[in-house]
Amino acid sequence: SLAGSLSYNKIRNNTQAKVRNGSKISAAGTVKIGATDASSITADAGGFALAIAASADGNAVGVAVGAALAINDIGVDLQADVEDSQVLNASGLDVTASSHSTIDALSLVGSAAVAVSGNGAEGYAGAGAISVNTIADTTQAQLSASQVALSSGAVTVSASDTSRINADSGGAALAVAASPAGLGSLGIALGAGLSINNIGNDVSASIDNSTVTSKAGVSVEATSAAGIRA
Repeated sequence: SLAGSLSYNKIRNNTQAKVRNGSKISAAGTVKIGATDASSITADAGGFALAIAASADGNAVGVAVGAALAINDIGVDLQADVEDSQVLNASGLDVTASSHSTIDALSLVGSAAVAVSGNGAEGYAGAGAISVNTIADTTQAQLSASQVALSSGAVTVSASDTSRINADSGGAALAVAASPAGLGSLGIALGAGLSINNIGNDVSASIDNSTVTSKAGVSVEATSAAGIRA
């Protein structure tokens, strides 16, 4: 008896918020340029195999194999930029990029083999579950080749990432072999679960080749709080 399942999920996003190409902004309030992405994958994969073999006088062999595979992949390109532009007379400038990618993956599989014979019985059961989860995001907040002159307020350039992977995988196998006549019987069961998780993100915040005038300060900050629970 065979049972299996496959779950394959992929997200590719490109999210941008930009002021560029010689733009000129003159505003009385705070100027905000923000890009946010909250991509999410929730995936379940599972299977169960059952084999029953019975014979009154011959050899009985029961074999059950179950397998589950889940592959989840998120890749996001996120940008918030002020490029080759002017921001004048505003009471603040916020350039922010925030990424919150999440993968929730569950892979479970089971198998059972039962063999009963009066002349020898063999039961073999195997179960395996594999979960492969990857997040590779690029999050960027940038002020480049620009002029900023504020009447009040602060300049903030901020990039943050809080990617998260929650992954559970497991396999259970049961093998039963019985020979009432007292002849040879053999039962073998193997179960395994494997979870492979990787977060490889690039988070950056910068002011490059620009002139900034602010009466309340300038903040440039890049933070990452990515996490894996498996």
